[in-house]
Amino acid sequence: MHEALDHALEPLVGVVPAQEGVAGVEIDADAGALDEPLDAIQAVGMLRAHFGANASAMEAFIGPAAGECCYEVGEEVAAAFANQFVSIKGGKPHISLKEANRAQLVAAGLPDASIEVHAGCTIHESSVYQSFRRDGRQSGRMVGVAGLV
Repeated sequence: MHEALDHALEPLVGVVPAQEGVAGVEIDADAGALDEPLDAIQAVGMLRAHFGANASAMEAFIGPAAGECCYEVGEEVAAAFANQFVSIKGGKPHISLKEANRAQLVAAGLPDASIEVHAGCTIHESSVYQSFRRDGRQSGRMVGVAGLV
């Protein structure tokens, strides 16, 4: 994975309903918990190994993250993504992290209908979300919780 992407990934929650299990997976090296960021395919592989479930039985939720509307990147980062996830706005490349992660989940075997993507943008929705990219070091942090009810 391209070094410039290690801050560009997002939270993912995977659910394995057949096993009545749930796992929260942070696909983000900024969290400091991982030496290397996971991509969605690796995350599904870890869930499969732990729960012994087929990916087609999993469900996933891609949490709040920078939206394509605001996620401006340099040419070197844009080049690491397939063209379908890159758009040009104001002459600058923008990437759709959410759709890139959805595509990885589908490639890992999850049915597209089993993937929910949060619509919010953490960059421009400042009254709702924290964003290091928007606010720098003084930004707050977000927490996600995964569980069965």
